[in-house]
Amino acid sequence: MAAHMKSSELKVVGHVFPFDNLVFDVQSYILLAFLSPGDLYSLTLVSRNINVLARPILYRHVRLLPGLKLRSRGSHAEGTLTKTLMSSQLSFGQEVLAHPSRALDVRHLEWQMCSFEDTYGHVLLDVFPTLRNVGVIHLIDAHPTTMAELNLVVPTLFPRVRDVTLRGVTYFPFITPILHSPHQLSALSLDTVSPHFVNVRLLQWITASNLPALKRLSFRTACALDPKREDETLEGWKDALFSVQDTITEIVLGLTSQPARPISDDEQRRFSTKFITVVQPVFFHSRWPRLEQVKLEGIDIDSVDASSPSHRLKRMVPKLIVDSTIPQAQRIWKSETLGAC
Repeated sequence: MAAHMKSSELKVVGHVFPFDNLVFDVQSYILLAFLSPGDLYSLTLVSRNINVLARPILYRHVRLLPGLKLRSRGSHAEGTLTKTLMSSQLSFGQEVLAHPSRALDVRHLEWQMCSFEDTYGHVLLDVFPTLRNVGVIHLIDAHPTTMAELNLVVPTLFPRVRDVTLRGVTYFPFITPILHSPHQLSALSLDTVSPHFVNVRLLQWITASNLPALKRLSFRTACALDPKREDETLEGWKDALFSVQDTITEIVLGLTSQPARPISDDEQRRFSTKFITVVQPVFFHSRWPRLEQVKLEGIDIDSVDASSPSHRLKRMVPKLIVDSTIPQAQRIWKSETLGAC
C-alpha cells in the first residue's frame, strides 16, 4: 500500500487519509512538526494548497540576520557582509509590501540593524509599522542612524510585543518605540557585548518603570574588560533587580567574552568580587515572592570568597545555577566602542 500511496495522502496506523481532508490545525501541526523551513519552502513551490497553508508558518519567525561568518575585520569583508544583510532585509520588505497580509503572520522577529539607505531604507520604513502581531523581538545593534529615522515615521512599533532581547550596542533613545507598553512586557534580555558600553538609561528605565507582567530578566555584559564600566554596570543591575522583585520568576546574570579579547582569570575574579559586594545583597534584603531560579554565567562567586556565598544564596533562591565558564559572544557585523548612553 505504501508503495502506491500518493504524495497528498497520509498513512496513519494502517489507514490512508488524503492530506487535504485533514482539518487545518492538523495540517499545520504536521507541517510544523515534521518539516524543516527549507523543506517546507520547497513544497510551497510545487503545491498551491500547501503554499496557502505553509506561508503563515514560514512567516511566523523571521530572521533578518547575516548569512556569512565574518572572519576578517577588513573593510572589504565588512562591506560584503553588510551588503548581504541589506539584500536579505530588502527582499523581505518587498515581499511583505507585495503581499500585505503576510505582515500579520510575523510573530517573532530577529533583526540585525543597518542604516536605512536608498531603496532598502524606504522599504523597511514602510514595512515595520505593519508588523502589528509581533510578540517576540530580538534586536542587534540599534544604531542612531537606524532608529532615529524610524522614530520620525512611527512613535510606536509592535503593539503586542511582550518579549524583547537587545544585543550589542543599543541606544536607549532610539528603542523607545518598542518599549512603549511596559505593562505587557514579560521578558527582557540585555546583552551588552562591548566592554566600553553601559546602557545606563535602559537600566534606569527598568528601575523607574512599572513592569507588572515581567517574569524573566537577563543581563549579560563584557564590562570586565573595562574596570571603569564595572561599577556603573553592577549598580544598574542592583537597582533594576530591586525594582522587579515582586513579579520576577527567573533571572540570568552573566559575563560575556568577546571573540577577539577573552576575559582573563584576574578580570573574572575582580568582577565576581564586586558582584558579591554590590549585587548579591539585593537577594537578602528584598522580597522575592515569585522567584524560582537564578543563573550566574561566568560569575565565579565561590572562588573569590572562602565563605561560599553560593550556599547563602541557595537559601534565598529555590534553584540556583552557577556556571563559572564565560560564554563567548557571537560576532556581530559592526561593533562600537562608546561609554554610557
